[in-house]
Amino acid sequence: LAAHFVATLPDGASVDAQTTRPVAGGTADDVAFTYTIPPLHHAKQTAAKIPVKTRTVVVERGPFLYELAYSADARDYNAHLPAFEALLSSLQFR
Repeated sequence: LAAHFVATLPDGASVDAQTTRPVAGGTADDVAFTYTIPPLHHAKQTAAKIPVKTRTVVVERGPFLYELAYSADARDYNAHLPAFEALLSSLQFR
């Protein structure tokens, strides 16, 4: 799963980490990557490029794939990462 996911990343994206981890009683692919959102240009204004960090975890359960993703401006990424980790550790299928 991870190899297919990595092959579909946006142009210019770089993979920061790729691993497997336990999630909801199974094994999930965990991929973290960084890419840049191109700046928007408005009349007489120039915007800066925005670096974005994203972490995507794909869990296979029966015939279904569940994708859990966290994405943020690279400057704010670590501030909210613990909430995403809490979500992953508390996920349960019934």
